[in-house]
Amino acid sequence: MTNYLGVGVLGIDGISNGVHRHLFPPHEPMQVVALEDIAEFAALAFADPSRFAGRTLELAGDEPTPVDAAAAIAEATGIPVRYEQFTDSEAAAISPVLAETKKRWEAGHRWHADIEALRVIHPGLRTLADWLSESGAAAIRTQLTAT
Repeated sequence: MTNYLGVGVLGIDGISNGVHRHLFPPHEPMQVVALEDIAEFAALAFADPSRFAGRTLELAGDEPTPVDAAAAIAEATGIPVRYEQFTDSEAAAISPVLAETKKRWEAGHRWHADIEALRVIHPGLRTLADWLSESGAAAIRTQLTAT
C-alpha cells in the first residue's frame, strides 16, 4: 500500500498529476498489503517461531481493482485520482523485465494470498480503506499537495 506514496525510478508506483499508472489490468483485483502488517507478521513469527518455522506466508490484506483503489484514494484524500494501465509498448520502453512481468500477470501469474486465513492469524489485518484512514490518506495528501 505504501507504493502509492512515491513515484519509482521507472515511473511506476505513486501518483503523479492525479494519475496512478501501473501494470495491472484496471478492473481485475490486485492484492495489496500494508507495510505495518508485514511488520506485524514478522513480530508474530519472532514471538512464536515454532508456529511459523518452515512456513511461507504470502501476505495481502485486501484485493481492490486498480480503478477501485484509485477511487478509494480520491475519496479518502479529497484529491482526484484515476488509474491508467501501461500499454505493452510503454512497459517495454521502461524495461524488458517490466514488459515480461506485465505479460505474466495478464496470463494469470499473480499473487494468491489467502486473506481470510491471514485474518485468523492477524485479526487486525488492514484493508486499503483501513490503511487510508489510519495514515495513508494523510501521507498521500501531504505528498500530492507538496509538489
